[in-house]
Parts: sequence; structure tokens; C-alpha cells
Amino acid sequence: MKIVLAFESNKSIDLPISYNHMLQSLIFKIVSKKLPDFHESGPLYNSRQFRPFVFSRIKGKHTLYNGRISFQSPISFSIASPFDEIIQVIGNQFLKSEELDIIGQKLKLVQLDVSDQKVKESPIKVITLSPITVRSTLVTPEGKKKSYYYNPFEKDFGIQIRENLLRKAKAIGLELSNDEFSIKPISKMKQRIIKYKGFTIIAWDGKFELSGNTELIKLAFNWGLGSRNAQGFGMVELMRKR
Repeated sequence: MKIVLAFESNKSIDLPISYNHMLQSLIFKIVSKKLPDFHESGPLYNSRQFRPFVFSRIKGKHTLYNGRISFQSPISFSIASPFDEIIQVIGNQFLKSEELDIIGQKLKLVQLDVSDQKVKESPIKVITLSPITVRSTLVTPEGKKKSYYYNPFEKDFGIQIRENLLRKAKAIGLELSNDEFSIKPISKMKQRIIKYKGFTIIAWDGKFELSGNTELIKLAFNWGLGSRNAQGFGMVELMRKR
């Protein structure tokens, strides 16, 4: 399930360019009011805990200056989760407040749209709402660990995305008739370098074709592609047919 939230402000909305952790903190704060253990819990698979949501970047007219981004009102962003309860809690909590202090700004909710992201066919074409990141931890000849970020044209980019989706499916007990899934880039890719709590993350924006099991594709919509979804990476939406 997906929710799109739109806000207005009587002044510009000024943020650091890397604002992912601010939106993530807002989502945890909102959901934890009704689900107190949300921040510390999540589905488990092989002792690995997953945070079952993904969110987009902020949409709106903006300008960049000195490492910051200034949005004109209105702005919007989207959140999705494979658990309808999470989206319902987010919607209800936002509706209860006429004015909200969001990411250090006073904003008024002006629109809220909820949709069930159904997938009826394969293949489909999607566009990123937040960039996709895929990485491996490698060991150098000196024995040091180093993160290697794959680009969408490398074979392991698609392999790791599929394996990640299958782990998510198992974590929530999703029964699959088959485990077929593939992703391929169908446009020029834009590299994004994003700071998150002191870490540098490399991610990619662009258009992709997804094919395979429609339940896995639906999970990709509701939970994101690649890793760090709960940090604001890997959200996609269906491309509209012209």
C-alpha cells in the first residue's frame, strides 16, 4: 500500500541536500505513536531484521545553494509498505494534526491519497522516486573491509536486487508460485551521492523494466528495490503510458 502526502507552507522549506534521515525520523515518530515497538522491531530472516517501508524524495519546485535545498510550497512525498496497518497509521496520525512540525518546518497537510499498488502484468516499466542502491562488502588485500556499490549495468546489480526481494518475501511469509524476477535499465542512469548520518551512499535514478513473478514486483513497489529502503532508497512507481 502507498500513501502520498502533500503539504503547504507560508514560506520556503529549507533543508540540507541529504535530508533522508530527517524524513526517516519523522516516519518512525509518527508510526511509533500507535505502534510503540515499530522503531525496534521488524520482520526477521536469518537473524537479519528488516524495516518494512520505503519512502520517496521530496517533490516540489526547488533551488540548490551551499549544500542545501530550498523548496517552494507545496511539497509532497510518498511512503509505501507491504503492511497496510503501517500506512493506515501514518494517514490517521497526519490527519489528526492541523499543523505539523516536520523536519524543522511548520507545514499544513493539504492532500492525502492512499492506493493499493496492484500488479497485473509483466514486464512493466518503472521510474525511481528515490534512487536505488546495491552494494557488497569486499575485503582488500590488506584485510580491510570496503563497500563496493554496483551500477545498474553490472550483472550483480540485478542479481542482488532479486536476492534481496526473495529475502523480504520469506521474512513476511509471502508464498510464491515461482521466484522469477529480473530488472534492466531502459534509460540513461543518474548517479546520486548521498550522505546519511556520516556515511556516503552511491545510488542510481532512472527508468527500469521489471519482469517476473507479479507478487515480487508488487513487493518491490511496496517495500522498494535494493537496500536501505527505510533510509529513503529504492522507491519506484509505474511509468504512465503515453
